[in-house]
Amino acid sequence: MTGKMKIIPFLLLIVITIEAKDVEAQELPYKTYYFEDTDGLHTVESIEQVSFVKTDPSQLIFGVTKNTIWVKVKIDSTIKTPFVLTIDRALIDTLQIIAPEVNSYKIYRFGIRADRPEEALFNPMPSVLIDPNKLASRNIYIKANSTYSLLLPVALHYPKDFYTESQLYDFFAAILLGALFVMMLYNFFLWTSVRDNTYLIYCLGILFTIIIQTTIQGYSFLLLPAAFAPSYYFVSVGIAANVILSVWFCIRLLEIRNFKKWMLACCYGLMAMGAAIILSEVISLHHLAKVLVVLSTILGSISLLLFGGVLWVKKVVAAKFFTLAWVIYLVGILVYSLRTEGILDHNFFTSNFAHIGKFCEVLLLSLALGNKYNTIKIEKENLQLQLNNELEELVSERTLALNMALQEKDILIKEVHHRVKNNLQVISSILNIQSRSLVDQKAKAAVMEGQSRIKAMSFIHQKLYKGEDLAFIDMESYISDLASYLFKTYKPSNLIHLDLKLDPIKLDLDSAIPIGLILNELITNAFKYAFIEEAEGTLSIGFERQDEQCILSVEDSGIGLPLNFKEAKTMGMRLINTLSKQIDASLDIENRPGASFKLIFRPINCVM
Repeated sequence: MTGKMKIIPFLLLIVITIEAKDVEAQELPYKTYYFEDTDGLHTVESIEQVSFVKTDPSQLIFGVTKNTIWVKVKIDSTIKTPFVLTIDRALIDTLQIIAPEVNSYKIYRFGIRADRPEEALFNPMPSVLIDPNKLASRNIYIKANSTYSLLLPVALHYPKDFYTESQLYDFFAAILLGALFVMMLYNFFLWTSVRDNTYLIYCLGILFTIIIQTTIQGYSFLLLPAAFAPSYYFVSVGIAANVILSVWFCIRLLEIRNFKKWMLACCYGLMAMGAAIILSEVISLHHLAKVLVVLSTILGSISLLLFGGVLWVKKVVAAKFFTLAWVIYLVGILVYSLRTEGILDHNFFTSNFAHIGKFCEVLLLSLALGNKYNTIKIEKENLQLQLNNELEELVSERTLALNMALQEKDILIKEVHHRVKNNLQVISSILNIQSRSLVDQKAKAAVMEGQSRIKAMSFIHQKLYKGEDLAFIDMESYISDLASYLFKTYKPSNLIHLDLKLDPIKLDLDSAIPIGLILNELITNAFKYAFIEEAEGTLSIGFERQDEQCILSVEDSGIGLPLNFKEAKTMGMRLINTLSKQIDASLDIENRPGASFKLIFRPINCVM
C-alpha cells in the first residue's frame, strides 16, 4: 500500500466527521434535572417526591461513581408529536427510561447488566419512541447505575432526524471498525513475511481495540445474548490487555537496548497496572478496576509518549512514527476523559475523537512497522550480499588451496610412478646383464620372461607418470606399446603381422596390472611357440567393451596348442589362471588350429 493510499481512510474520516456535524439532527426543547441516590433505595414512586437539581444536558456527567443517578427530563409543552429520546452511551450497567402514563409506568430497560435481562433492549444507542399525548405528565425519568464512568448524554429528536443521525453514526462506526480490521490484516501479513513477533503483538493490540470500540459503541451487545456475562468485562479487560500489549510493543519496536533503566521500570509498572485491572475484575472490585482503567490509560499514554520523544531525540528511526501516533492518541484520550468528567461538552466531535485518534494511531504505527519491515528487508539483503561476497572469497581461497594441494598431490604421485618405473627398469637392466652371462638356454629364456613381465608393469607406471589422468590407464595405448615392445624383444619373422582391434577404454590400476601381465604371457607364448613351423602368420589382439563387460582376446594363426594343454602346469598358465581369478574373469581357450584365448571380466572402474 502506497503512502497516498494509506492517507485516504484518514481523510475520509475527517470528511465524515465534518458532514456529521453539519447534518446533526435538531434537538427538541427540554430541561434536565438530576438526583444522586447514594443508597440506591428510591423507586419510581418515591423518586417523584425528591428534590432534583437543575442542570444543563451537557453536564450530566458523573465519572466513576457507586451512586445511582436519577435524571428528570421535562418536556416542553410545545412538543405535540411522538419523539425519540436517546442516550448516546451504551456502556452503562443498568439503565431504565421511565415514562409515567395514566395509572402506570412504562419502563424501558437497557444496560450490560440489566436488572431484568430477559426484558432488556440492546442497541448501540439506547433510545425509545415516546408519544407525549399518552404521558400522565411532562416528566420522563432516567435511572442509571454503572461502574464505568457514568455519563448520560440525553437528547430528543423527531423520528426522521433520529434515524438519519443513527444511520450516519452506524456508517461512521463501520468505516472506523473496517479500517481497523484492514490494518490488523495488513500487519498480520507483514508478520507472516518476516516472522517478527512485534507485528503479531500489534495485531493482537488492534484486535482488542476492535473489541473495545465495538463494545463502547454498543454493537457487541447486538451480537451477544443479553445475559452474556463476559461482555461486561470486554472494555475493562480489553483496555488492560491493550495497556500490556502497548508497552510490550513499545519495547520491541523501539528496541530494549535503547531504554534507560527508569524507562523500563515505568514500563513494567504499567504492565503491572494492566494486570491489576484484570485481577480487580476477577475478585469483583469493579469500581477499583474502572479507576485503574482511567489511570492506566492516561499514565500509559503520557509515559509512552515521553519514551518515544526521548528516543526520537536519540535518533531512533521508529521513534518518530511512534511519537506522532501517541500524540494523536493522547489527544483523543484526553478529549474522551475530559468529556467523561464533564469538562468538555458532549457532542459528535468529543464522542468520536478518541475513536478517530485511535485509528490514526493504528495507521501511523502500521507505517512504523512497515518502515521497520523495509529496514529489515534492506538489512537482510545487504547481509545476504555481504555473506555471498564473503562466501565467494572463502570458496575462491579454498579452491585455490585445493588446486595447489591437488597439484602437489599429482606431482608426488607422478614422482612415485616415475620412481617405480625407474626401479623396474633397473631390475630389467640387471636381468638383461645377467642373461648375457648365462650359457644355459632354458635359464636364459626364463630370465627373458621375467624381464618381459617386469617391462609389462613398467609400461603401466610409465603411462601414469606421463599421462594427465592419475586414476585411469589408457588401455588402447598401453596394449599397443606392450605388443610392439614384445614384438621387438622376441624378433619373430617379418612375415608375422600384428592385428590390433582396440576400443578406447580406460581401466584403473587394480585391473590394468593383471590384464597387462596376462597379455604379456599370451603374447610371449604366441611369439615363442605359435610360429615355430610357420614362416608367416597373424597375431590378433582385441580389447572391447560389451554392455558392462570387457573382453580381451588374443588369437594366432600358428600351429595351435598341444593336445594336453588343459593339464599343462607351466609357469605361464598358472600365472594366467591366478591373475584371472584376481579380477574375477572367465577364461575361454580354444584350439582351432591356432590358439584362441578370450578373457571376459567386469571392471570395477572403467571409462569409455
